[in-house]
Amino acid sequence: MSAKKRVLVVRNDKIGDLILATPLLDALKREGCFVGVLASPYAAPLLETDPAVDVLIQDLEGAVEAVHGQGFDAALLLWGNARNAWKLLRAGIPERIGASSRPFSFLLTRRLAIRRSQGAKSEAEYNLDFLAGLGLGLGAGTPARLHLSEADKAAARAWLRAK
Repeated sequence: MSAKKRVLVVRNDKIGDLILATPLLDALKREGCFVGVLASPYAAPLLETDPAVDVLIQDLEGAVEAVHGQGFDAALLLWGNARNAWKLLRAGIPERIGASSRPFSFLLTRRLAIRRSQGAKSEAEYNLDFLAGLGLGLGAGTPARLHLSEADKAAARAWLRAK
């Protein structure tokens, strides 16, 4: 894999699920990838200061155009649904990687045997399984985490002191 591979991670649903994608973001960055994230508008601010994220795109009107404009080589569809699969196709991403067990998986170029419903491991571990779609080994995972700005840390301290 080229060290300059541009990868979009699609996790545009819930805040907790986005946080549990951070070990995958770290693994992609360690592999030398340019990392983009498509996130829901209310969860996206959690990644604004994340050093593993090169570009953060909020899933708002115009998101397809914003994604297309970034020239991604591959997308990892962590939140698999038909809307997201069509969005990646319309954005012109040549490698679209997701779970094989979905009715819309024909829109993907690589389908992985990932079955979250079995509950055999944590969501963060399932997310790391998507590395196989890029030809990468699992590697050592990092814990899920957040990078807070100094302003956010100061605001939290002030809020705690006021309680």
